[in-house]
Amino acid sequence: MNFEGVVAATEAFLPLLKASPAPAVVLSTSSSQGNRTLGLLGEEHRKALMDPQLDMSRLRELLVDLVEGLSNPNNGYHSIPTVAYGLSKMGVNCFTQIMARAHPEMAFNACSPGFCNTDMCANYTGQRKPKEPALGASVFQKVLFGELRGSTGAFFKENSKAGTPIEKASAAQDAWVNFPEQ
Repeated sequence: MNFEGVVAATEAFLPLLKASPAPAVVLSTSSSQGNRTLGLLGEEHRKALMDPQLDMSRLRELLVDLVEGLSNPNNGYHSIPTVAYGLSKMGVNCFTQIMARAHPEMAFNACSPGFCNTDMCANYTGQRKPKEPALGASVFQKVLFGELRGSTGAFFKENSKAGTPIEKASAAQDAWVNFPEQ
């Protein structure tokens, strides 16, 4: 749903966005896990997914191959943390880039609110403290109306720690690929 939901909603609203008198802006909710997953894939997959000629047909083909490959218990990609979630968010990121190239008259960006205290983490028992949803959402405000406005084909993430006051929220553009530390 992370990938297909974003694609379906974007495609459904694309005719209205094209008809807008003001330049349209589309922000997809993503995750740095998509960037990390891309960095953990083999070079062949990474090159194919970052190819400036990548289109939706090829993206779907690559995602199907990656997911089907996971049916093999010996597939090395099983070592990627939260691999299914990471692949879906990586797909969102690649889709964002495809749309930005295909529709230069609009702005298409992906934003990561970070680890927020939502229903998704209701059963979380780890040490990491989730931030309030409003703090996570501040990245969207900065990209739509604030200091991060004006880009297209970019990935932005909310960088604040849990407990940061909203007026001190910090967000920045990040790389599409985050490689593992050596």
